Amino acid sequence: SMGVLIKVTRRLAARRIQVRADFISFLNERFRAWRLIKTGNTLSFERGKAREFAQLDLDTEFAVTRTGGLLQLILTPVVMFVALFALYFTIEHLQVEIDKVAMFMVILLRLVPTGQSLNSQRNQLASYEPALRLVKKTLDQAHAQKEHMTDGKELPDLHKEILFENVSFTYRGEGVRVLENVSCAIPAGKMTAIIGHSGAGKSTLIDLILRLYSPDQGRILFDGVPLDEFSLVSFRRGIACVTQESLIFDDSVAENIRYLKQDASMEE
Repeated sequence: SMGVLIKVTRRLAARRIQVRADFISFLNERFRAWRLIKTGNTLSFERGKAREFAQLDLDTEFAVTRTGGLLQLILTPVVMFVALFALYFTIEHLQVEIDKVAMFMVILLRLVPTGQSLNSQRNQLASYEPALRLVKKTLDQAHAQKEHMTDGKELPDLHKEILFENVSFTYRGEGVRVLENVSCAIPAGKMTAIIGHSGAGKSTLIDLILRLYSPDQGRILFDGVPLDEFSLVSFRRGIACVTQESLIFDDSVAENIRYLKQDASMEE
């Protein structure tokens, strides 16, 4: 009789996780866009959206709590019904002595708090299960994508070119190819510009060179040697990257300048 409510709790808990993830994503985006929100005078609109998310979170949490309360409310009437039925059946049909039936009733009723506690724990476990599944999935993905920093050989100086051979790439979960059979050569000792409209895959191409991602198909060669044969430590140590976004850490000017060479002296 408790199984249905346990399933409902599990479903509501999964919904709660999704609602909170959406809420956190919303807040992160709005905090990053604070300048636009203030200058665009949209603060009241964003406050209203935040209230909607907060109310949805509250409603979902309330539903989970209410289901847990129903477990407590339902168990006692069910036990009392079973007890009364057992009392009637044993005396009227089985002709069991009344003192034995009374002892059975006492034991059964004394077990009610234990039954309530067990069902409450089952309900709590059901509410935690979606969160635990998400944590396990995240840990499994992180383990599968772990970077082995020191595996491979040292990166030598580039003498000839970086070569893309029929490289294809799709971001996980999106299902749409960002790059499809890309082949090109980036010669050493020269400046190469990659141009194209927004979303054409320019940044993805650079990320593949930096080995932030690996191609789904094809190869990237460094003077004829596949990039994955070099250790990530030596590879990234041999590449400088200036991004399109300025990033300043909440630290001193000196520590920001020293970031990529932590042992640099003040004179340097």
